[in-house]
Formats: sequence, C-alpha cells, structure tokens
Amino acid sequence: MLMWLYGYDSVMFSFPYPSPPGKIHPVEDVKDNLFSLLIWIAIAVAAFLAFRKFACWYMKIDERVDLLEEQTELLREISRKLDRPGP
Repeated sequence: MLMWLYGYDSVMFSFPYPSPPGKIHPVEDVKDNLFSLLIWIAIAVAAFLAFRKFACWYMKIDERVDLLEEQTELLREISRKLDRPGP
C-alpha cells in the first residue's frame, strides 16, 4: 500500500544506489531518505509504546506493582512496631 501511495523510492532506502535519471540533486535523495527514516522510526516507537501498554495491561503488571507497594508499606509498619519498646 505505501509503495503504491508514495512510490518505491520513498518506502525503500536507495542510499547506496545511484539516483534515478530524473533526479538532479542528490541532496533531495538524502532529504527523502531521512524523512522516510524518521517516519519509520516514529511508526516503530508508536507501535512499541502501544504494544507495551497492551502487554502491561494483559499481564496485570500495573496491579502487581500496586500490590507490591502496598506490601512494602505494610512491612514497614510491622518493622516500626517491632522496633519500638514495649508499652
């Protein structure tokens, strides 16, 4: 789909290969490739963040962290009570 929409050169990087005969400025090739690279990086980061959020929700990692924090607080209370001298 992207190849049809944007053309082959903007989807696939053609850095080591010579420019097509219609292109005059090699700087434009670098700009096109850099723009394509930045777009792909943005897509990859967005996909990673979306998958990470889904994976954390699916494995209930957020709930586990909350429970561990609650356990830590309870253990601190117990430790404080044990360290105090008797009444």
